[in-house]
Amino acid sequence: MEKIIISLGSNLGNREENLNKALVSLSVYFKVLMSSSILETEPLEYLEQPKFLNQLVLVENSQFSAYDILRLLNSIERSLGRIRTIDKGPRIIDLDIISINNKCYKDDYLVLNHPAIYSRDYLTILKAQLA
Repeated sequence: MEKIIISLGSNLGNREENLNKALVSLSVYFKVLMSSSILETEPLEYLEQPKFLNQLVLVENSQFSAYDILRLLNSIERSLGRIRTIDKGPRIIDLDIISINNKCYKDDYLVLNHPAIYSRDYLTILKAQLA
């Protein structure tokens, strides 16, 4: 069984409800082993937007490839109302694969471990909390 860390983020609408809906959607496809506390963070890169609520979730996977998981997360985002307009801009929900069994991988579509795990303190702290 693979252990996957998925980050959830929201800075539009009812942010906490958005995270909860995403967690419920994830639980349809994965066994949720643990979720971190919710943390409010400042936006990075594109700064003219509201603060985010962020959470990490540790799930167990036995059936999906990394690319299937990426497509699934994008599908969940769309089902919850995400519309991509500004890169790194405001969003109802953002779901990212942070790590799959702590393996490193990189191609044109997928980078594991997620680069943010090294550049955002809150992700490093929460990843340690979930390990």
